[in-house]
Amino acid sequence: REAALAGYRTRVEAGTQGLHQYGMTIEKEPLHEVSRIARGLPHYAHLLGLHSGRSAAGRKSLVVSPADMVNAMAMAIGDIEASTVSDFVKATTSSRSDALYKQVLLATSMLEPDELGFFYPKHVRPCVSRIRGKACAIATFIKHLNAFCEEKRGAILTRDEKTGSSRYRFSNPLLQPYVLMRGLNERIITVDDLKETRDKKDPQPRLF
Repeated sequence: REAALAGYRTRVEAGTQGLHQYGMTIEKEPLHEVSRIARGLPHYAHLLGLHSGRSAAGRKSLVVSPADMVNAMAMAIGDIEASTVSDFVKATTSSRSDALYKQVLLATSMLEPDELGFFYPKHVRPCVSRIRGKACAIATFIKHLNAFCEEKRGAILTRDEKTGSSRYRFSNPLLQPYVLMRGLNERIITVDDLKETRDKKDPQPRLF
C-alpha cells in the first residue's frame, strides 16, 4: 500500500510541477484525474498538466478546475506522438462500416486493469455495451480482442493464458490514454460513461 501511495504521489507531482512554477494550483478532482488518465506515465501527466494550466490561464484564473481538465484532454490529442497515432489507425481501420474495432479498443481503455495491466473479456463487456447503447455478449467482441493481438493490427494487445482463461493488456502503454482521450474528444463516450467504470470504493475525489 505504501508503495502504491508513493507511486501515486510521484505521478501527481509530475503533472503539477509546471503549474506550481507559475503560481497556479489545481482542485482535488482534476488533480486526481491526472493520475487516472495518465495511467502512471509521466509523459501524459506533464501533457495534461500543461494543457489544463493553459485552459485555466485562458480564463484568467490561477486555479485549474474540473472543466479545465476536460479541455486539457481535448487539447492534448494534438500533441501525441505520431507513432502512437499510427498504432491506433492500424488497429482500428476497416473497410466494413459495421466494424467494431474502434469501439472495442475504446472499451478496453475505459477499464481499470489489475496491478500488472491485465483485464479479462468479462470486464470489457459492460463498456462495449455502454458504447453501443445495448447489451452485448462477449462473443460480440472477443474476435476483436484476439485480432488486436495479431501483427495485422499492430499487436497492440498481448494475450496471456497462464491463468486458465485469456486475459489481455496493452503492449504499448502509451496507447491506452490516447485512445481514452480520443474517445472523449470525438464524443463517442462522455464523462458520465467513465463515471460508471471507476472503482466505487476509491475514496479519492475524482471527476469520473
